[in-house]
Amino acid sequence: HSLLCKMFSGRTIEGLEGGNAIGVLPLREISIELDVKESTIETILTFLEDMKADGSAEKGDEAAGGAIIRLLQPLLGHVYDFVFFETSESMADKFPLMKHIENASRGKTLRGGHYTIEISKLAKESKMTLVEIQDSIRMMQKMRVAECRLKDPALCYEIRHVPQNKRSLAQRISSRLREISKEGTYRLDYLYRVITLSNKDSGEDKNDGE
Repeated sequence: HSLLCKMFSGRTIEGLEGGNAIGVLPLREISIELDVKESTIETILTFLEDMKADGSAEKGDEAAGGAIIRLLQPLLGHVYDFVFFETSESMADKFPLMKHIENASRGKTLRGGHYTIEISKLAKESKMTLVEIQDSIRMMQKMRVAECRLKDPALCYEIRHVPQNKRSLAQRISSRLREISKEGTYRLDYLYRVITLSNKDSGEDKNDGE
Protein backbone atom coordinates (compact mmCIF):
# COMPACT_ATOMS: atom_id res chain seq x y z
CA HIS A 1 0.00 0.00 0.00
CA SER A 2 2.83 2.41 0.85
CA LEU A 3 4.47 1.76 -2.52
CA LEU A 4 1.24 2.54 -4.39
CA CYS A 5 0.90 5.80 -2.46
CA LYS A 6 4.46 6.71 -3.49
CA MET A 7 3.69 5.85 -7.10
CA PHE A 8 0.49 7.84 -7.52
CA SER A 9 0.97 10.65 -4.98
CA GLY A 10 4.73 11.14 -5.20
CA ARG A 11 7.04 12.63 -7.82
CA THR A 12 5.28 13.42 -11.10
CA ILE A 13 5.94 15.39 -14.27
CA GLU A 14 3.31 16.93 -16.53
CA GLY A 15 2.55 15.00 -19.71
CA LEU A 16 2.69 16.30 -23.25
CA GLU A 17 -0.03 18.83 -24.14
CA GLY A 18 -1.92 18.31 -20.92
CA GLY A 19 -1.83 14.53 -21.24
CA ASN A 20 -1.39 11.98 -18.49
CA ALA A 21 1.17 12.75 -15.80
CA ILE A 22 4.49 10.89 -15.77
CA GLY A 23 5.45 9.19 -12.52
CA VAL A 24 9.06 9.02 -11.35
CA LEU A 25 10.01 6.33 -8.84
CA PRO A 26 13.63 6.36 -7.57
CA LEU A 27 14.53 2.68 -7.22
CA ARG A 28 17.25 2.75 -4.58
CA GLU A 29 15.59 5.39 -2.41
CA ILE A 30 12.20 3.63 -2.34
CA SER A 31 13.81 0.23 -1.86
CA ILE A 32 15.63 1.42 1.27
CA GLU A 33 12.72 3.46 2.62
CA LEU A 34 10.13 0.66 2.28
CA ASP A 35 12.57 -2.24 2.77
CA VAL A 36 11.54 -3.80 -0.54
CA LYS A 37 13.88 -5.35 -3.11
CA GLU A 38 14.39 -3.31 -6.27
CA SER A 39 13.47 -6.34 -8.37
CA THR A 40 10.17 -6.66 -6.46
CA ILE A 41 9.34 -3.01 -7.17
CA GLU A 42 9.98 -3.57 -10.87
CA THR A 43 7.78 -6.67 -10.80
CA ILE A 44 4.92 -4.76 -9.15
CA LEU A 45 5.05 -2.07 -11.85
CA THR A 46 4.87 -4.82 -14.46
CA PHE A 47 1.76 -6.19 -12.73
CA LEU A 48 0.16 -2.74 -12.81
CA GLU A 49 0.87 -2.36 -16.52
CA ASP A 50 -0.92 -5.67 -17.15
CA MET A 51 -3.89 -4.86 -14.91
CA LYS A 52 -7.04 -3.13 -16.07
CA ALA A 53 -8.32 -0.15 -14.14
CA ASP A 54 -10.86 -2.46 -12.47
CA GLY A 55 -7.98 -4.54 -11.06
CA SER A 56 -8.36 -7.63 -13.26
CA ALA A 57 -5.12 -9.22 -14.36
CA GLU A 58 -5.42 -8.72 -18.09
CA LYS A 59 -3.95 -6.17 -20.43
CA GLY A 60 -6.12 -3.07 -20.21
CA ASP A 61 -7.98 -1.55 -23.12
CA GLU A 62 -10.16 1.54 -23.51
CA ALA A 63 -13.41 -0.41 -23.41
CA ALA A 64 -12.48 -2.00 -20.09
CA GLY A 65 -11.26 1.24 -18.54
CA GLY A 66 -7.66 0.96 -19.72
CA ALA A 67 -4.44 -0.12 -18.06
CA ILE A 68 -3.43 1.53 -14.78
CA ILE A 69 0.03 2.58 -15.98
CA ARG A 70 2.24 2.34 -19.04
CA LEU A 71 5.92 1.74 -18.41
CA LEU A 72 8.32 4.13 -20.13
CA GLN A 73 12.07 4.09 -20.67
CA PRO A 74 13.76 4.09 -17.23
CA LEU A 75 15.69 7.21 -16.25
CA LEU A 76 19.44 6.81 -15.86
CA GLY A 77 19.04 9.28 -13.01
CA HIS A 78 16.28 11.40 -11.52
CA VAL A 79 18.73 13.78 -9.78
CA TYR A 80 20.55 16.20 -12.08
CA ASP A 81 23.89 17.76 -11.14
CA PHE A 82 24.60 20.88 -13.24
CA VAL A 83 27.69 23.01 -13.63
CA PHE A 84 27.54 26.04 -15.97
CA PHE A 85 30.38 27.25 -18.19
CA GLU A 86 28.45 30.19 -19.67
CA THR A 87 26.02 32.32 -17.64
CA SER A 88 25.57 35.45 -19.78
CA GLU A 89 22.11 37.04 -20.08
CA SER A 90 21.99 36.26 -23.80
CA MET A 91 22.64 32.59 -23.10
CA ALA A 92 20.03 32.59 -20.32
CA ASP A 93 17.52 34.07 -22.79
CA LYS A 94 18.35 31.33 -25.27
CA PHE A 95 17.99 28.61 -22.64
CA PRO A 96 15.21 29.56 -20.15
CA LEU A 97 15.88 26.28 -18.34
CA MET A 98 19.01 27.87 -16.85
CA LYS A 99 16.92 30.31 -14.81
CA HIS A 100 14.53 27.57 -13.77
CA ILE A 101 17.47 25.49 -12.51
CA GLU A 102 18.65 28.42 -10.42
CA ASN A 103 15.15 29.10 -9.07
CA ALA A 104 14.44 25.47 -8.27
CA SER A 105 17.78 25.29 -6.44
CA ARG A 106 16.69 28.32 -4.37
CA GLY A 107 19.31 30.47 -6.03
CA LYS A 108 22.19 28.72 -4.33
CA THR A 109 24.97 26.68 -5.84
CA LEU A 110 25.91 23.49 -4.06
CA ARG A 111 29.21 21.63 -3.74
CA GLY A 112 31.63 24.00 -5.44
CA GLY A 113 29.37 25.68 -7.98
CA HIS A 114 27.14 22.72 -8.82
CA TYR A 115 23.36 22.97 -8.93
CA THR A 116 21.75 19.73 -7.78
CA ILE A 117 18.05 19.21 -8.39
CA GLU A 118 15.47 16.45 -8.88
CA ILE A 119 13.90 16.24 -12.33
CA SER A 120 10.36 16.34 -10.88
CA LYS A 121 11.10 19.62 -9.04
CA LEU A 122 12.68 21.12 -12.14
CA ALA A 123 9.63 20.13 -14.19
CA LYS A 124 7.30 21.73 -11.65
CA GLU A 125 9.30 24.95 -11.60
CA SER A 126 9.71 25.21 -15.39
CA LYS A 127 6.26 23.84 -16.40
CA MET A 128 8.14 21.83 -19.02
CA THR A 129 7.64 18.21 -19.97
CA LEU A 130 10.28 15.54 -19.46
CA VAL A 131 11.06 15.48 -23.18
CA GLU A 132 11.40 19.29 -23.33
CA ILE A 133 13.78 19.31 -20.35
CA GLN A 134 15.91 16.52 -21.78
CA ASP A 135 16.09 18.24 -25.19
CA SER A 136 17.13 21.53 -23.60
CA ILE A 137 19.83 19.82 -21.50
CA ARG A 138 21.20 18.01 -24.56
CA MET A 139 21.44 21.29 -26.46
CA MET A 140 23.15 23.09 -23.54
CA GLN A 141 25.72 20.30 -23.33
CA LYS A 142 26.24 20.28 -27.09
CA MET A 143 26.98 24.02 -27.05
CA ARG A 144 29.18 23.66 -23.95
CA VAL A 145 26.92 25.94 -21.94
CA ALA A 146 26.62 23.43 -19.13
CA GLU A 147 27.52 19.92 -18.08
CA CYS A 148 24.94 17.64 -16.53
CA ARG A 149 25.51 14.42 -14.59
CA LEU A 150 22.71 12.01 -13.71
CA LYS A 151 22.39 10.25 -10.37
CA ASP A 152 20.03 7.72 -8.80
CA PRO A 153 18.25 5.60 -11.47
CA ALA A 154 14.46 5.75 -11.47
CA LEU A 155 11.54 3.95 -13.05
CA CYS A 156 9.34 6.08 -15.28
CA TYR A 157 5.69 5.44 -16.14
CA GLU A 158 2.62 7.13 -17.58
CA ILE A 159 -0.22 7.29 -15.02
CA ARG A 160 -3.35 6.37 -16.97
CA HIS A 161 -5.67 5.70 -14.04
CA VAL A 162 -5.24 6.52 -10.36
CA PRO A 163 -6.60 3.58 -8.28
CA GLN A 164 -9.44 4.65 -6.00
CA ASN A 165 -8.87 1.81 -3.53
CA LYS A 166 -5.11 1.42 -3.22
CA ARG A 167 -5.35 -0.91 -0.23
CA SER A 168 -7.52 -3.40 -2.12
CA LEU A 169 -5.18 -3.22 -5.12
CA ALA A 170 -2.18 -3.80 -2.82
CA GLN A 171 -3.84 -6.95 -1.48
CA ARG A 172 -4.36 -8.31 -5.01
CA ILE A 173 -0.75 -7.59 -5.89
CA SER A 174 0.46 -9.27 -2.67
CA SER A 175 -1.59 -12.33 -3.58
CA ARG A 176 0.09 -12.52 -7.00
CA LEU A 177 3.52 -12.17 -5.45
CA ARG A 178 2.77 -15.01 -3.02
CA GLU A 179 1.62 -17.22 -5.90
CA ILE A 180 4.86 -16.55 -7.79
CA SER A 181 6.92 -17.19 -4.66
CA LYS A 182 5.03 -20.45 -4.02
CA GLU A 183 5.54 -21.56 -7.62
CA GLY A 184 9.26 -20.77 -7.38
CA THR A 185 9.55 -22.79 -4.15
CA TYR A 186 7.76 -25.73 -5.78
CA ARG A 187 10.18 -25.69 -8.71
CA LEU A 188 13.19 -25.63 -6.39
CA ASP A 189 11.76 -28.56 -4.39
CA TYR A 190 11.17 -30.48 -7.61
CA LEU A 191 14.72 -29.86 -8.85
CA TYR A 192 16.09 -30.91 -5.45
CA ARG A 193 14.19 -34.20 -5.62
CA VAL A 194 15.39 -34.84 -9.18
CA ILE A 195 19.02 -34.20 -8.22
CA THR A 196 18.73 -36.32 -5.07
CA LEU A 197 17.22 -39.26 -6.97
CA SER A 198 19.85 -38.90 -9.69
CA ASN A 199 22.66 -39.03 -7.13
CA LYS A 200 21.02 -42.02 -5.44
CA ASP A 201 20.75 -43.92 -8.73
CA SER A 202 24.38 -43.14 -9.54
CA GLY A 203 25.44 -44.54 -6.17
CA GLU A 204 23.44 -47.72 -6.69
CA ASP A 205 24.93 -48.23 -10.16
CA LYS A 206 28.41 -47.81 -8.71
CA ASN A 207 27.73 -50.37 -5.99
CA ASP A 208 26.33 -52.83 -8.56
CA GLY A 209 29.51 -52.50 -10.57
CA GLU A 210 31.63 -53.36 -7.56
